[in-house]
Amino acid sequence: MKYKAILSLELEFPVWLLCEIPAESFFSHYKCETIYLMRNQIKDINDVKQITEEYMNYYINERPQKSLGGLSPKEYLKHKLAA
Repeated sequence: MKYKAILSLELEFPVWLLCEIPAESFFSHYKCETIYLMRNQIKDINDVKQITEEYMNYYINERPQKSLGGLSPKEYLKHKLAA
């Protein structure tokens, strides 16, 4: 019976989807806020690498997240660890 409940739950809301949500959110914002806006400035793969590294730093350390109460992921983690 236990396995049947897990299987029915997975059919309604696949567990792997929980792992995909943060990545999908990041890449959606990354494309809209970076790649689409800077597409005319990208000349080669090194430009993409640099833009990606800068955006990841911004996303983790500075960008406010609605789901984190307006804090950046770094600020949110610091706040949670202090509590």
